[in-house]
Amino acid sequence: MPNYLLAYHGGGMAQDEAERNKVLAQWGKWFQDLGPALVDGGNPVMKAKTISSKGSVSEGGGQNPVSGYSLIKADSLDAAVKLARECPVLSGGGGSVVFAVPPPVGTPCPLVAINGVSGGVTLAGPKSVPAGTGGV
Repeated sequence: MPNYLLAYHGGGMAQDEAERNKVLAQWGKWFQDLGPALVDGGNPVMKAKTISSKGSVSEGGGQNPVSGYSLIKADSLDAAVKLARECPVLSGGGGSVVFAVPPPVGTPCPLVAINGVSGGVTLAGPKSVPAGTGGV
């Protein structure tokens, strides 16, 4: 079963302790409801710097910075989206982007098919990709 990265944008932690505890309980319940689909509950993220293609560095995470992440397992991208729709970040005013994540290097890749035959492909690790090709 493939992994999916949930990248959270926006939202935030409540300021008073009672509300914070309520939000943390919502996250705990969602993690529990995910059961074995939860790979890594993740964390909120803090300070960021952005590096441009020319190498310049600026403060912050750009126009829509990531505020946290989680990693889940699901049968498909649609199934991962269905699980992500219950995430507490949404009730806190934030949003989530769901990304398919390839398996670790050296493991069979179920997302790859060659000549219509799936499976049997093993990821070999980083390769040199000509600039501007996007690896294609």
